[in-house]
Amino acid sequence: GNAGDDKAICRDEAAVIGSSNNISYLYDWIPKTGLSEPNSSITEASPKTDTRYYLTISSTERCSKPFVDSVLVRVCPEEELYVPNVFSRNNDGINDRFEIKNLPVKSVVQIFNRWGKQVALFSDKNSWDGYTDSGLPCPDGVYYYIITIHDKQIVRGSLTLVH
Repeated sequence: GNAGDDKAICRDEAAVIGSSNNISYLYDWIPKTGLSEPNSSITEASPKTDTRYYLTISSTERCSKPFVDSVLVRVCPEEELYVPNVFSRNNDGINDRFEIKNLPVKSVVQIFNRWGKQVALFSDKNSWDGYTDSGLPCPDGVYYYIITIHDKQIVRGSLTLVH
């Protein structure tokens, strides 16, 4: 058994590290931070920052020299979410869409008009063209957005649509 190949995860995700279990060996991971099972041959690692985990494998009789291996779990840096507050749908090639930068996958964006009616909903793209989901152009004015990220984190704000 060994620690396995290096892994890359995004923040708040877990990577499975380690390999097959053999009951005649003892397993000890260091550091234990972010591990689900620090004394198992296979464990889930969910560190907050890049972490190298060291696995010591010893015989239960302790008659042979322990084997040490390591695995690096890299945590992808989170880019800061950038949400603009104004856009113009005038087709001049500048700021024609409400474009959210660094929007993570598995995000849902809802756009509401000033009366609280949802005019657009999208989860497969990071921008809005200023049209309703039924294809009608939205009038100039203030709109509100709610961004749900990974089914939990909610970002709210307003944006202005001008021509």
